[in-house]
Amino acid sequence: MRRIPALVSSVALVTVLASALVGCSAPGASNCDPQVAPGDASALISASGEVGSAKPTIDVPAPIAVTTPQRTVLTEGTGEPTPQRGVVDFEASVIDGASGTVLLQTKYDPSQLAVRGLAGDEGALYESLTCARVGDRISIVSPMGVSGVDTSSVGVSDPDATIVFVIDIVGTFLGKANGVNQLPQDGMPNVVTAPNGTPGITVPAGDAPSSTRIATIKAGSGPALGDGDYAVLHVSIWVWPKDGDQLRSTSSTWDGVPQTVPVVNDPSGQTGVTPGVFDALVGAKVGSQLLAVVAPDDSYREGAWPSGTTAGDTLIYVIDVLGIQRTADAK
Repeated sequence: MRRIPALVSSVALVTVLASALVGCSAPGASNCDPQVAPGDASALISASGEVGSAKPTIDVPAPIAVTTPQRTVLTEGTGEPTPQRGVVDFEASVIDGASGTVLLQTKYDPSQLAVRGLAGDEGALYESLTCARVGDRISIVSPMGVSGVDTSSVGVSDPDATIVFVIDIVGTFLGKANGVNQLPQDGMPNVVTAPNGTPGITVPAGDAPSSTRIATIKAGSGPALGDGDYAVLHVSIWVWPKDGDQLRSTSSTWDGVPQTVPVVNDPSGQTGVTPGVFDALVGAKVGSQLLAVVAPDDSYREGAWPSGTTAGDTLIYVIDVLGIQRTADAK
């Protein structure tokens, strides 16, 4: 059985992670069927205020109780629907159905760029976001035990207790690169991907390239990233093996949520990306999968190398460009 992610504080709700949703068609399609049906209880919830921009005023006719999940779209958005296996960015309010008390809320601050969503791939909250459109406000009423969220840390531990969610959809992004496969380059690692998009690599024998090399594995057709944009990315990093070492992974976002990354040249890696990654990202189109073999001279400055790496390592990046959360001219 999957472990349900706990909500430990109002801060934690901001990281109720990003969902890889199933069952929806490509943007613009209208044949998406929600996995959770509307019900009398979810229709009783009301919420006023601008979607996504301010904490809503919510009315829950407590006590309210259900035995199976229900979902009602309170406000219909006009944005693009979630693409197939896409990522949803949302603001959320979590309410105790018995008392009508708000347990947790995100900050409803458009300037915050962390992608939010639900970790895992099951539960009423996850399933209710299927087919969501930007601008939707959705009420979800569910027993806690099948909601996909553990609220015991905020005082509701009975799996039969009813939890109410009011969700504002503020963004949708690809779940994985969907571009056209490109021919591999000689001397570069070979990239393979699992059905869910998680990449793996094999590295050719011999020393790493002496200079940075960049290749497009899948060529996307979306908008191109520019200097200063905030890109939504899945990133996996390996160290090019040397002296008989085995290939070693240092980090990957595929076991959690995509990252929102400023496309800014920063050798410290603190407020942007290293020069080699910057060169790979600028001009790359949404939907692309990129391969960057970054030589030490284009990587971290002295003293800034992260855990799992050593100064002088050649790093291998596989990057899926999922979307642009904010452009440089919209800061």
